Amino acid sequence: MYNKAISLNNKGVSQIEKGTFDDARKSFRSALDAMRSAVIQSQEEIKDKTDNTSAGDAAVVFQWSSNAPLSDGSTSPIGSSFVYRRALHIIQAQVGDRATGFPEESAAIVFNLALSSHLIGLQTNNSSMLEKALQFYEIANNIRQRKNEEHKLLGEQLLDAAILNNQGQIYHEFIEYGSAQRCFDQLSSRLVTLSRGGFLEQKDSEGFILNLMIQAPSLAAAA
Repeated sequence: MYNKAISLNNKGVSQIEKGTFDDARKSFRSALDAMRSAVIQSQEEIKDKTDNTSAGDAAVVFQWSSNAPLSDGSTSPIGSSFVYRRALHIIQAQVGDRATGFPEESAAIVFNLALSSHLIGLQTNNSSMLEKALQFYEIANNIRQRKNEEHKLLGEQLLDAAILNNQGQIYHEFIEYGSAQRCFDQLSSRLVTLSRGGFLEQKDSEGFILNLMIQAPSLAAAA
């Protein structure tokens, strides 16, 4: 089931890049179901072992996709602020003794599911889909928070930044400026480190900064 989950996730990433967001969302949904089964299977295998030895966590390598199309066949952008539109492709996954329940892979799949829901919601002006995206981003964030900050690689911090940015973008769409500001405040603390590490492309860096800048006048107008 683990390999099936990875395959379905990567299929969804390809669909994201093509702009077929609904198909991508279905693939990520199926990938998440398969990963849940893989976690259960892994836990059962651990219980069946007669010793307490462990090979430790196997290495997992991710690669960000190209940007999803801004719109569905039109030239106008979706949304009124920057959305981080790259999905996570799992390019190397090795199954060892994974007592932790595949958190890195699970977080990636949930983020991708959130992103596809997010893009559908913006394209179709569907607030219900945006609310689902928020829920999935929060789940992905909760999975990520289980890992100690000091043990996170710079590349992993980009996922945290993407989650915070996209959560803030949805809150901004919902005119929930206080919640958006809290997300962008946390995002701000990560940008300097990511920029120094060379993990941000210029357009993405400019988009993140744009979101930080647009909040002040919006909050002032709402006060």
